[in-house]
Amino acid sequence: MVFIDRNHDGELDYDDRPQSTRSQPSWPTDLKVAGNGPFRTAVVFGPSGAAAWRSGAFAAGRLRVCVDDDIDRNARDLVLIGSGRVVSEPHDFDGSCPQP
Repeated sequence: MVFIDRNHDGELDYDDRPQSTRSQPSWPTDLKVAGNGPFRTAVVFGPSGAAAWRSGAFAAGRLRVCVDDDIDRNARDLVLIGSGRVVSEPHDFDGSCPQP
């Protein structure tokens, strides 16, 4: 879900403006998405595009997209650096999905 978070609390409130009217995609049941550090609950970007904590302070972290299946490179980390740039890192966890 993408929305303009007017009070920076990471929650969609009555006065926040959703940026998409698409319905939520149907995710495969074995697909897991997890974040670390500041991105455990929300990924926040400021007006400049820089990643931030809910408080507005600088943030960097990663989101792990993983499938519980014994396939080659069953996970990919999306590393978000403070500038807002994303770097993709493939991983092979032998069919498991550890936390990032």
